This record gives sequence, structure tokens and C-alpha cells, in this order.
Amino acid sequence: MIADFNKKLKLGSVYMISDYNVEYAPESYRPVPGEYIVKFHRKIIVMKIDDVVGIPRFKFEMRTFQEARVGLGNVVNLMDVVGKLTEITQIQTSTGGRQLIDIVLADQRRNCTMVK
Repeated sequence: MIADFNKKLKLGSVYMISDYNVEYAPESYRPVPGEYIVKFHRKIIVMKIDDVVGIPRFKFEMRTFQEARVGLGNVVNLMDVVGKLTEITQIQTSTGGRQLIDIVLADQRRNCTMVK
């Protein structure tokens, strides 16, 4: 289905999209805040719109390291954090077989935080 949309959509263009589903968002790991998500399916209608006044290209909800620490354990919404990568560990395998890696990020004030 993604390949179908790639053929129809062009970066930087604006589209009117109709005939899609609105559903309750999952209880955890939401990519955006809110209780609903939009689900696309094969019968969706996509029409390019011309002559549109500028629309912001990206929306991020940046968090400081301190805000990120306070939000640890909150798996409802994902959050965006920016930092300079200063350290990285080797890949570790947990007892359950999951592969893990720890990284250390530094912010503009050189505060560091480990991301597990």
C-alpha cells in the first residue's frame, strides 16, 4: 500500500484526502498526541490541490532532557529530543533475546543524558 501512495504523493505538495477511517489511537506508543488516528486503506481518494498558502512542513514537540526524564515510563505519546551523540555502547543481548544499545546525548549546554 505504501508503494501506491508513493506514486501519488510528491514532497512539498498539498493534497485533499477523503474516504479514510478515523479510529481510536492505541493505548501506548502514540506517534502523535490525541485519542484518534487516521487510517488509510486502498480505496482512499487523494487529490492534489494547487494555489495553497504556505503550510508548516514539520511539527515537532521538542522536549528538554529534564522534561524527557520526567516523562520516563509514560508510553502513551512518543516525544522528540535533540542532542549531539557523544557516546554509544556495543550491542547487548538481553535474556529475552532483544538487542539493546545505549547512547549518550549532549544538549547545547553540554548536559548529557543516557538513552537506553
